[in-house]
Amino acid sequence: MKILLSAFAFSPYRGSECAVGWNIARNLARFHDVTVIAGDLGDGENDYARYVAENGSVPRLTVDYVPPSRFTVFLERLHRLPGLWGLYYLAYNLWQRKACKRAKELLKTEKFDLVHQLTMIGYREPGYMWKLGLPFFWGPVGGAPNEPIAFRRMFSWRGCVKVVLRTVLNEIQKRICLRAKRAARKASKIWVVTDADYRMVHDLWGVECDRMVEAGRDDSIAGKIRSYDGASPLRIVWSGIHTSRKALPILLHALSRLEEGMEVGVDVLGEGPETAKWKSLAASLGVSSRLTWHGRLPRMDALKLMARAHVLACPSIKEASSIVVIEALSLGLPVICHDACGMGIVVTDKCGFKIPLRNPETSISGFATAIRTILERPDLVEQKSAAAIARVGELTWHSKVSAFSAAYLERREAK
Repeated sequence: MKILLSAFAFSPYRGSECAVGWNIARNLARFHDVTVIAGDLGDGENDYARYVAENGSVPRLTVDYVPPSRFTVFLERLHRLPGLWGLYYLAYNLWQRKACKRAKELLKTEKFDLVHQLTMIGYREPGYMWKLGLPFFWGPVGGAPNEPIAFRRMFSWRGCVKVVLRTVLNEIQKRICLRAKRAARKASKIWVVTDADYRMVHDLWGVECDRMVEAGRDDSIAGKIRSYDGASPLRIVWSGIHTSRKALPILLHALSRLEEGMEVGVDVLGEGPETAKWKSLAASLGVSSRLTWHGRLPRMDALKLMARAHVLACPSIKEASSIVVIEALSLGLPVICHDACGMGIVVTDKCGFKIPLRNPETSISGFATAIRTILERPDLVEQKSAAAIARVGELTWHSKVSAFSAAYLERREAK
């Protein structure tokens, strides 16, 4: 089939939603002719040009970059200032309008069988391609879960205000976001990530949907079964942008509760607006000596560093599925995370430790207990590592593309 794919976030060399856009498109092209309308406010176009120069073009994959306007880039940069974070959605909407205009131009000379809205996965912005008159597919869709207000004391005052406002607005938007509802009702098929996303689409919008984790295994990552001897320090890795919802303070407080003699070292990857505050908190808790702050690293360097760890800690309180969790499982790392959001679906009790998402005390105590358990039972690392590799084998990009293809063909045969 000839597929038009909308993937604002798209890059062969970056993680998160860029990896979703790239891997879905690349794998779809194994079975269909795929044209991707991509954008990105980063350096996605140069990323793809570099990939082609190093590896050659992907058969049956055409990438049509629609660069954001200068005004869109200005709005995106402006949204990083305190109180202006909502401007991001305006910037993204402007790109979606431009992308739809480009799609209409393509339709004048090319015939597509369908259009699929892929990234960004947030429900707030379904784009406009569902108006093109083609069979429309959307998803995976995320964004419905809220950050628990019970964790507000762990946020900066700005972070707390942002969380409260975002929670209120999220509950309102889920109910009155008319364009998203219309797009969902127009869709031949829609996929959602979490239970909260399902309740939004199915219960609030009245649309049938299927669940699908948006992230998948990277076949280029060579995983191996990890082991821990119990004598050397336990190596934990944490990775992500330093914002309130990533909740690194949960891990910092958990480290402070470990008994004397429990040797643990934590590699912290990434950076962001909370970095200075988190470093200050680590110092006040007396755990700075356990931490190594690496800043933002190129993806391959980050993966090499992760591969030296025994376990990944992911205390995030709001995620879809988190690419870094999939990457950790692919490397054979057991994962400590909350039993919530996409992580609660991806991680099982066999390959990790899942902590109830209730309040800060439950989380801190749960993460501390999980770390103690590993220190007292080093053999668990090897057991859960083997289970991690088995689990990620069930979460392939191929399985997602197969589900998409089946839905596409079902729609075509029903015509």
